[in-house]
Amino acid sequence: MSNENDATSVAQEQTHSIGIDVPPETGYRAICNFTSYPKWIKRMKSVAVRSTFPDGRPQNVEFTIDAIFRNFRYVLDYIYDDENFALKWTYVEGDIKDCYGSYIFEPLGKDKCHVTFHTFIDSGIPIPKRIVTLMGKVEMRKSMKDLKGYLESLG
Repeated sequence: MSNENDATSVAQEQTHSIGIDVPPETGYRAICNFTSYPKWIKRMKSVAVRSTFPDGRPQNVEFTIDAIFRNFRYVLDYIYDDENFALKWTYVEGDIKDCYGSYIFEPLGKDKCHVTFHTFIDSGIPIPKRIVTLMGKVEMRKSMKDLKGYLESLG
């Protein structure tokens, strides 16, 4: 039986949603522009597109992020669902054990959308579950707030 202080509980899955005052296609296009991430994700140190699809869109992208106590490098593969304004990713390699997730932009009236951010992260580092859960919730809310501010600044 594990408890909230179990240092072997390192994986965290979370979902957060927010309303944003931009059309879903605007949000979707912006989230697919990986090189813009350091502009609105304060802890993003670098982004490098490693490979692209035949249409030129990034397929394999390498990120380095400042996670307070150390930098983490990770590489993700992307899947684009243009019809549903959804971006999904899977883990390829890096300093964490595993991750996957998605952003989905749904229409919400004229020039508004509802964004759902879903992520699973297993850092592979023994951290008490309680701390992982708290950090995950705080970071996810901050990330969505930063995304909202960035998208709405685009007009």
